[in-house]
Amino acid sequence: MVATNENESKLPLAGVVVLDLTWLLPGPFCTHILKELGAEVIKVEKPEGGDYLRDLLPEAYMLINRGKKSIAIDLKTQHGRNEFEYLVRECDVIVESFRPGVAQRLEVDYDRLSSHNPH
Repeated sequence: MVATNENESKLPLAGVVVLDLTWLLPGPFCTHILKELGAEVIKVEKPEGGDYLRDLLPEAYMLINRGKKSIAIDLKTQHGRNEFEYLVRECDVIVESFRPGVAQRLEVDYDRLSSHNPH
């Protein structure tokens, strides 16, 4: 992340890149805090509809995701997983809010992804 002014460069998480695979309120609020502390947050959403909060409470969605970058990736396809693995190589943190077992089924769990980004 390139700081746009002197204050941003002094934030504690300046330079940290976060992949956000969260939805509804708890996870996006967590990554919102990381963004406010200076992290660059990239929200990864499914192509068909994205985060449910977008339709349920659009104002809350806009507030909690403001300033985040966004990309639509279909993690159910090999092409989508390849795109995601490319992002993993460049990130420092991944935050997800899947139900137990879903990350493994989508092949985006820690054991698989840590080989693409050992730090």
